[in-house]
Amino acid sequence: MAQCGICEQREGVREAGVYMDGEKKTVPVCAHCVYEAMRKNFYGIGFGAGLQLCWFVVASKGLASLPGMFAAVIALYGLVRLVMLLAARLVLRGAQAKGGPVPEWTWKYAMAQAVTEDALRDAYAEQFCNVKVQTPREYERLHAAK
Repeated sequence: MAQCGICEQREGVREAGVYMDGEKKTVPVCAHCVYEAMRKNFYGIGFGAGLQLCWFVVASKGLASLPGMFAAVIALYGLVRLVMLLAARLVLRGAQAKGGPVPEWTWKYAMAQAVTEDALRDAYAEQFCNVKVQTPREYERLHAAK
């Protein structure tokens, strides 16, 4: 694989997509850049930690009530997301240190791909000033199939 599109120092181990003026470009990224992007992103951890506040509803209404059951399901979802993101940080730290590949579960389910595409968009927006740079999610949201 070619050099990393963000740092341009290491060999890329995963491919992230970005749209530049409407044209899709696939760029390799290294494990170090994926780790740095995940390390700087606290939204996922804040979201998972915020959902833990639903346990107060369970404590006040009880698990046998409808609001209590609904709040328990939401809080459990947040707990799973929180544990998954923290595990992904540990796994990526090891992959970054060894220069090894980014695991598939981290790339897909722990939001590593989305966070890396955001970092790639930011890096390309600084590098190419007069070009509109979008992540695939932004492009698909703005250009929805009709």
